[in-house]
Amino acid sequence: MEWLDRAGDWLAERLTWLPEILVLPVLAWLAYLVARWLLAWVVPLIVERLVAPVVVAALGVVGVAGLTVEFVATQAFRAVRRQPPSMLYGAGDLAVSSMMVLQPRTRMVARSARRLGRVNGILLLVAVILLMVWWSDGYCGRQGAADCVPPGSVWWAEVGDLWRSLPF
Repeated sequence: MEWLDRAGDWLAERLTWLPEILVLPVLAWLAYLVARWLLAWVVPLIVERLVAPVVVAALGVVGVAGLTVEFVATQAFRAVRRQPPSMLYGAGDLAVSSMMVLQPRTRMVARSARRLGRVNGILLLVAVILLMVWWSDGYCGRQGAADCVPPGSVWWAEVGDLWRSLPF
């Protein structure tokens, strides 16, 4: 959460013209935009270009290892001119069929990561609000100051003061 602390401090220093009551909502809006960008572009790109190929390659290595074990075990039987047990062939069939099923499924899951960009905006907004509440709750613990007041409490008090000052 330190990154959010730094972002809030940076925003408050740079936007001195911005009323203090708007710093927290602007920080939440920026967090929403970053989350939207991460879900729409970064996560799908990492999943499709990095995670899926590594998983597919790992499945291939496991499959080849299973076939190697089958080959070595059957060679011991063939050396003494005996028929290998069918269980060994079943293990090789299991390794091949597992690769044939799991590798395309892995690619399919990786392609479906593109759907993360279409996450409901309200759901993402609720997640950002919960993140901001969690951040504000632990803010004073990270600052170490005895007279610290969490930013969410300050903002809520300012909103209450503004609401009470309205002429209705």
